[in-house]
Amino acid sequence: MSQSEKLTRIAKYISECGFASRRKAEELVLMGKVRGNGTQISNVATKVGESDKVEVFGKPLHRPREIKIWLFHKPKGTLTTSMDPQGRRTIYDVLPSRFKNIITVGRLDFNTEGLLILTNNGDFSRKLELPSSGINREYRVRLLGDISREDISRIESGITIDGIYYQPCQITIEGDHKDARKNFWLRIRLTEGKNREIRNIFEHFGLRISRLIRISFGPFYLEGIKPGDVVEVPKAVTDTLLDEIFKV
Repeated sequence: MSQSEKLTRIAKYISECGFASRRKAEELVLMGKVRGNGTQISNVATKVGESDKVEVFGKPLHRPREIKIWLFHKPKGTLTTSMDPQGRRTIYDVLPSRFKNIITVGRLDFNTEGLLILTNNGDFSRKLELPSSGINREYRVRLLGDISREDISRIESGITIDGIYYQPCQITIEGDHKDARKNFWLRIRLTEGKNREIRNIFEHFGLRISRLIRISFGPFYLEGIKPGDVVEVPKAVTDTLLDEIFKV
């Protein structure tokens, strides 16, 4: 590999090319699917430069000159993964074919719908996902059952369930839910978003979630995007986001 230019670890380079996340890129290296200048790369610590020819599955990679961001309305009943051993539908069955190797910012589980951010840059995705970034995620939740104001306050203050600590959040109840036989809606705003966090919290209080929708992620909103649709964020907005918020 070249030593006369700025070098990047191979997984980071693959991620920045928009082919896969860093973790998946490391797996591809260990599987022997990555080559550099015609030679198989088997060490995840290998570094490459812009003059090096990197291939994954024989396909040449090129680091994009600019970061692109898309907003996707993930339908319920799709997995945020490229492949499912059980043959269930994935987001890539819904997205246009040109998004085959695009990277998602985090995940939404199978039965959760709503805003999913897509990007061609894995490093950018990682920055948005980090809890230290302090980015808010807001969800609308439809629940069956009843919950007291005291329990709502407990959740908002931060709560430990089955040994897992869930950070403070903001909850707003929509309308009147005095009749526990009916569904009611609330909004919850998180800054971390652990795996199945909302489901785990409300199930702990005996409530059943019948619908869960992510409506915003940081400065991005779902409003106006239909299920299955994908919308590119204008370059001017992306550039402002990169320069002023994420400093990349």
